[in-house]
Amino acid sequence: MIEQIGRFHVRKRLGGGFGEVFLAEDPTIGRQVAIKVFRPKDENLVAIATSSNTEGLDILRTRFLNEAKILAQLENAVHVVVAADRKLTHF
Repeated sequence: MIEQIGRFHVRKRLGGGFGEVFLAEDPTIGRQVAIKVFRPKDENLVAIATSSNTEGLDILRTRFLNEAKILAQLENAVHVVVAADRKLTHF
């Protein structure tokens, strides 16, 4: 299992679908956070995204933005939090 994502200390894997979600601790603010790691499971989509063709990246970007829009609609719902850190982290 991943132990570190950027500055975040991963505690456990929570689940995933379009990516993996981890429970982690942010040492900067001393609290638990959920981190989603984008990992497409569709092998055809992965092949397209890693090719020199930008079409695959556009597909991934569209899917990710659609998910973000759905989450944005839930912003004021009970037990839903707003993203605290929008930096892209590579590991």
